[in-house]
Order: sequence, then structure tokens, then C-alpha cells
Amino acid sequence: ILRSALIVISLLVINNLDAATRYWVANIQKAWGSSANWSTSSGGAGGASVPGAGDVAIFDNGGAGNCIISDPLIEVEELYIWDTYAGTIDLSTNTLQVTDIARIVGVTFINGILNIYGSSNDIIRCTLNCQLNVHANCFDLDNNIFNSVVSLEHRGIGNSFSKNNIYNSTLSVLAMGRY
Repeated sequence: ILRSALIVISLLVINNLDAATRYWVANIQKAWGSSANWSTSSGGAGGASVPGAGDVAIFDNGGAGNCIISDPLIEVEELYIWDTYAGTIDLSTNTLQVTDIARIVGVTFINGILNIYGSSNDIIRCTLNCQLNVHANCFDLDNNIFNSVVSLEHRGIGNSFSKNNIYNSTLSVLAMGRY
């Protein structure tokens, strides 16, 4: 049993080593899918791998260009968009999916679908002109403008808050967890 447990722990550690943290560094409108727009550090040189499943994508003041999602489905484990990022995220007709943590502050999303799953998620002072689906243990939505369909599903035991938001389209809420 001990040997089996050590093998499982080793595999989890090795799997975690594959995760990459990538920073958006494009200064003009560019596509998510180009490695020239991603760096291993904020404001660093482009050329790092494009973030995908299991990775972390960060938008901050290291790149101000708009980001266009041109692939049908982009999936990352964590997404951080800080209010120092001056660009817009254009999902076109595509889907951006976050599987664990999303911290999104002060940005505009247009077109497409934003799916957020996972443990803890915040969307604060944003304008969303895209469909939003949140399926999370807890989430905090504050001072946003939602101009498209919003679906919120609380799945956990944590607190979820939604305050001072403007919903200009359909809102559906499903509470499956405890508050």
C-alpha cells in the first residue's frame, strides 16, 4: 500500500511540473494562439509556449494589446486578468474555459462564451458582452455589466456573492451547495 501511495504522489508531483505560467505580452491586437504573444515573465520577451490545459494565463500591464481567441476552445487551469491590463478579450465565436481559478478585474470580454469552473472565482468591475457560465464552489461578482446570457451555478460549501451588477440579458441561478 505504501508503495502504491508513493507512486500516486510521484505522478501528481510530475504532473504539476508540466504546468506553465504564461504572461500576455502583445502590445497590439494579436491572437492567443501565437507563442510570440506569451512570455515566462511579465513584460518579458515573447516566444514562450501558448498556455493550454493545466496552465496559468496572466494578463497584466506587461502587454496592453487586445487578445483574440481564434481557436474553437481554449482551456486553462487558472486565469488572472488584472485591472492593469488595458486590452479587450475577443472570444470571436469561440469558448475560453477556466477549470480551477479565475480572478478577472476591470476588463471587457466580447463575443463567444466564457466558462468558469472550479474552486474560487472573482469577476470584478468588468463588462461582459459574451455569454458567461460559472459552475464553481464559490464566486464573487461585483460591479459588473453583463450584456449577454449569464448562468451561475453554486456547487460548493463556500460563500458566493453577486452585488452591484447590471444584468441586461437573461440570468439563471442554480444553488446546489450550502451557503
